[in-house]
This record gives sequence, structure tokens and C-alpha cells, in this order.
Amino acid sequence: MRKNTIITFLMAIALSSTVGASEFNCNIKINNEDVHNTSFEVGKGEKVQFADSPSLKFSLKSMAKNRFELEAFDLVVPSRTYAIGRLKDRGDDLTYSLWTRESLIDVKCELK
Repeated sequence: MRKNTIITFLMAIALSSTVGASEFNCNIKINNEDVHNTSFEVGKGEKVQFADSPSLKFSLKSMAKNRFELEAFDLVVPSRTYAIGRLKDRGDDLTYSLWTRESLIDVKCELK
């Protein structure tokens, strides 16, 4: 009986850690060329860094009520810029664009 209780408890912990997590596919383009594509999960209240370069870091944060924050951290300036939106259904996306004299950076994170 005790063994079944322990197994049930462990299964409940495993299931609860995946409940509430949202799965994303994020793509980064620089000057219209794909440079990074990745898939990952973001749990409630969690912030996940999904791309890192010598000058830029990108992360996605889960906020309350299906709201998400896409952050671009520029190490050179230094500065942080954000795109915030509500993503609820599969295919909903959050996009970020940065245009400078040297480059055009587009980031799109889509809810899977």
C-alpha cells in the first residue's frame, strides 16, 4: 500500500511540473536570413533565455493570464527592449523587430 502511495505521489509531482508550461518555437532572422531556430517550454512565472550572442541575448518570460514578455538584452549599448502580448491559442505569436543602420533583427516566438 505504501509503495502505491509513493508512486502516485511521484507521478503527481511529474504531472504538475508540466501542467501550466507553454511550448514555443522561436526564430531569429538577421537581415532576412534565419540565424537561430529553437523550441522550448516556459513554465508559469519562468524566464527562459533561448538565444545568446556576443552582443544580444533573447529571453521569453511567462507572466499572469497568458501574457508573455520577449526581452532583447543588448550588451553593447547596454539596453533592454521588450515585446509583450497575450498568447492563448496554438499559432498565436509574439514578434519583435529592431532596425539599425547596420542590421534588421526579427524575432518571432510562436505558441505550439
